[in-house]
Amino acid sequence: MNRIYATSRKMAVMAGCLVLAACGIRGPLEPAPPLFGSARAQYEAQKRAEEAAKRAEAVARAESEKAAGTKDAAGNSPANGSTRQTRQIPIPADPPTPAGENPRH
Repeated sequence: MNRIYATSRKMAVMAGCLVLAACGIRGPLEPAPPLFGSARAQYEAQKRAEEAAKRAEAVARAESEKAAGTKDAAGNSPANGSTRQTRQIPIPADPPTPAGENPRH
């Protein structure tokens, strides 16, 4: 009887660990922003500056790709130096005709 309790206790602990591991937050945690005073203004100014820097970096990257001509005919640029190739799928000019019909005769 004691073995049954020990086994069920182990299973319960493993199930609990699995549940706790499955509900974890991915990535770094950010502290909550300040709500009052000059700390809030500083926090908002810092966030605006970070967003502006990200936008400026994206614009500079797009301009350098455009100047270097790294985009292919479809307008795709390789992500992080990737050599992945993309292909355009042609759209047929005429819809397919049912079997047995020949519209050209």
